[in-house]
Amino acid sequence: MDTKERTKKKTRKKTRKKTAKTNRIYIGFFVFFSLLFYLLGSVWTLAKKPSVPLEIAVLGFIEEKYTAKGIIIRDEHVISSPKEGFTEYFYAEGEKVGRNDLLGTIQDKEFFSIVQRQLDQVDRNIQKTQEQRKEIQWFQKDINQLNNKIYDTLNSQYQLLYEKEDFNLIYNAKEEVQKLISKRNQLLLLEPKGRMKDLVTEKMQYENQLKQNSTILAAPISGILSYQLDEFETITKDTIRLEHFQMEIQQVQLNQGDEVKADKPIMKIVQDTGWYIAGIFPNEIVAKWTVGQRIKLQFPQKNYLEIPFSISMIKPTEDQNLVIFESQEYMHLFLNDRILDFQVLIESHEGIKVANSAIIEKSFLKIPKASLIESGKETGVIRLAGEESVFVGIAISYEDDQNIYVPTGQDLRQYDTVMIQKGERQEKYILEEIETSTGLFIANEGFAKFKKIEILGYNQNYTIIRSTTPFGVQVYDRIVLDATQVEDNQFLHKSS
Repeated sequence: MDTKERTKKKTRKKTRKKTAKTNRIYIGFFVFFSLLFYLLGSVWTLAKKPSVPLEIAVLGFIEEKYTAKGIIIRDEHVISSPKEGFTEYFYAEGEKVGRNDLLGTIQDKEFFSIVQRQLDQVDRNIQKTQEQRKEIQWFQKDINQLNNKIYDTLNSQYQLLYEKEDFNLIYNAKEEVQKLISKRNQLLLLEPKGRMKDLVTEKMQYENQLKQNSTILAAPISGILSYQLDEFETITKDTIRLEHFQMEIQQVQLNQGDEVKADKPIMKIVQDTGWYIAGIFPNEIVAKWTVGQRIKLQFPQKNYLEIPFSISMIKPTEDQNLVIFESQEYMHLFLNDRILDFQVLIESHEGIKVANSAIIEKSFLKIPKASLIESGKETGVIRLAGEESVFVGIAISYEDDQNIYVPTGQDLRQYDTVMIQKGERQEKYILEEIETSTGLFIANEGFAKFKKIEILGYNQNYTIIRSTTPFGVQVYDRIVLDATQVEDNQFLHKSS
């Protein structure tokens, strides 16, 4: 009997172990499939969320500018030729000259054409003779330095021409190189022997003949020389009119050796560093300005160079104004300009900078905060439906001190009646007010939440909103870039 009982006990024990093992397997399968279904459900839920692009709210600014066509006005003195002949200039474009400085000569036309050909031939003979000499003992170092300067000048002027695309620089380079070549030739002539001595004597004779038959030009005033004319030199801030803005500028470049007629312009001297620029502006802009007011102008054609000006004069017309600005700076940078655009800063706005596509207008039902109650974890109101009172949960879009705002079309509608707490008693309140608000959606917690905004300024692409709006957008909020893609309180996930 003892043996049989022990056998039965062993059998029952094995059965219990087998059953427990089987149960553990079943439990493992249940846990595995539960986790699998949970993961699949999470993936499915995530896949159903719309993928929308977001951006982080940061501070920025927008400037409103007005662009005007400007006419530059300077104190310019035009010098005319005293007679017919050929010009010879002693100064380059943009150089400063003093009163009574010798500016150049007008060489007699008939005599010049005869003598100049002979002088050019002598210069070629001198150059040829010098090139045949094996060595120049005294001035070799100075001549090499001048040759290097000629090379450097050509190279630097080429770089400026490439960068600025100002072909007036060609004339400046020509004048400078001609001066250096003349200095070099003078050094080459300082060792006259034999044939060279005869050539030097012949050259000096021809040059003296040219001087004797030339009229010297002296500077009547001090200032900056310019060889560009456009017939606007006589315009002043008192004589400029609206009609001048309709005229076309015909700019003429005067060059060394040009043939000129008597009493025709050959150069001009800009007398003062002060200058003016005139522009036409609408009444709404000029209404904020006064004569003497300091203002900064920007010049897009000068890499948006910003220069301080003061308002010198305002000339009103019927629906617009001719405004003249005055400055004492940077006149030399505009020496060869007459008409160019400039910009005036009208207003600058600072705040949170958002894309225009993020902004939307929506209608909201206005609900007093005194009607809100809590039911569990849900916020809502008591709505009266006939004789019944029904709790209605609401999703608050935004709020102020006294009210909350919910999207129209939810369970609450306009003209619904709710209960509102007035002291220790409750009263009926009809929801009548609908407010249209401008705002955007943020997605800080995985769902879209509308935020009301205050717009400070905008341009074609961006809007500046106030960063201190109560219950509004804050720096580092995640903003939905396209407000038309989502609805209020809609679940979503960030687009990568």
